[in-house]
Amino acid sequence: MRMKRNRVLKSIWVWLTIAPLFFLQASLRDLFFYYRIYHSFLGIPLEDYIWCISVFLLSLVLIPRLGRGTLKEYILMGLYWMLLTLVFVFCVQLFWIGNMSFMEYTGYFLLGFIGVFVYALYVGVMPILIAKIKSYI
Repeated sequence: MRMKRNRVLKSIWVWLTIAPLFFLQASLRDLFFYYRIYHSFLGIPLEDYIWCISVFLLSLVLIPRLGRGTLKEYILMGLYWMLLTLVFVFCVQLFWIGNMSFMEYTGYFLLGFIGVFVYALYVGVMPILIAKIKSYI
């Protein structure tokens, strides 16, 4: 049981290397995609594809360093990553949108929740996907 908990807790460090990719994605959107190709139909999907590939490659490099585990461990890692992603996005947006009350912000957050949930789901599936690719489970 100790190794299981230890491996899952180490996976949080891997997630902490993925979290800055949210800022990188926002920077790319604001600096490049928004001004240059925002009006084309490729702007937003291209930004999302770059983010997805970045998360995949970073996970592909870092998750094998955690070692082999069980399916339960990788599912638990994915659930923790989903929860951390949702909390992270919620808190970052809460601090950036400072003039709203908490209830107004919660409504604003829930309107955009589908996109946030897709990001969280993608990040949450990543440990299981990488473990399957590397034949760990």
